[in-house]
Amino acid sequence: MTTINSLPDELLSCIFDYIASITQLTACRLVCRKWNFPAETAMFSKKIKITSEEQAIVLYGCLFRDPSKGRLIKHLDFSIRVHELPVIYYYLLDLAFTPYIEQLTGFVEAEDFFTALGDIANDSIEEFSKLRTLPKGPNQNIVLQALICLNVRSLTIGSDFLMSNAPMLGRFLSLTELEILGYKKNWQDLDTILKCCPDIIILKFVGLKHGPTVKSIADVSTWLAARVTKQMNLEKLEFKNSTVSAEVAEYIRYKYPNIRTTMCDGYNEAGYRYNTFYSLHRVLNAMRDLYIEQATLILSSESTLMWSLEFAQSRKEYIRFQIDKNENLIMKVKFEQKKL
Repeated sequence: MTTINSLPDELLSCIFDYIASITQLTACRLVCRKWNFPAETAMFSKKIKITSEEQAIVLYGCLFRDPSKGRLIKHLDFSIRVHELPVIYYYLLDLAFTPYIEQLTGFVEAEDFFTALGDIANDSIEEFSKLRTLPKGPNQNIVLQALICLNVRSLTIGSDFLMSNAPMLGRFLSLTELEILGYKKNWQDLDTILKCCPDIIILKFVGLKHGPTVKSIADVSTWLAARVTKQMNLEKLEFKNSTVSAEVAEYIRYKYPNIRTTMCDGYNEAGYRYNTFYSLHRVLNAMRDLYIEQATLILSSESTLMWSLEFAQSRKEYIRFQIDKNENLIMKVKFEQKKL
């Protein structure tokens, strides 16, 4: 008979991962010796917040007694609001900042914090290939310099990213995955960023929005031919909760002709009925060439169900509609797959 105590530690760790509370995981550790390690593994893999020197001392003490626990830490969230980094943080980073860490978040005012990360990475024989974010700081250049020293393979760019810093992205020699978050002043800003990342294989847009600009197909085509350099390495594209305008879809189709996989869970905002109708046709026409199996779009508030059904009848794709819990009109489009 199989019981929970007969399960391997790896499976127990997966079960404990569903427990969000650090307090509850601490209690699980005390149940029995069998549960101690998998519950501890799950506990250290959660986001650990360090907002004071006292909390830093507690975590340092735990890692000092057993340095191997540092490899279990996946996400540290810091709040350091002083110009000079307190000494305890140097000791803590020596034990907690390992090649197994995935995220450092929060805000750190002390520039020495980022210098310390670079020093640790330079002394390590392993690469910090899993790390994708660093805490925000008063100087974005310092943060980017630290990420360059860490030779990260994946990078997340937020809405606060300065376009003037885009050339620094070309110094990420191992960058293969890029995630772009938040608002951009206009859709052309995307190329300012992406032209500096010619070797990325995976591109993700999460919560992407841009200013309201409506360009004709002719205007977009002229701009693409004059300004945009095609890049052949990108294989996977993902839109999540992002504006999928006609201009962005046509830009991506032109810039990345070798895309093999596309996931789309976004929305279309084009304004009035005529523009929405016209925009949606352009979006779907561009998506046909992106090797996308299915797209999910939240339609603009001006789109009625009757109008949407009329639109669906004008297309060759399989299209169905539904109303979500927020009363948004959802359009799901299934594309015929092309042979590669």
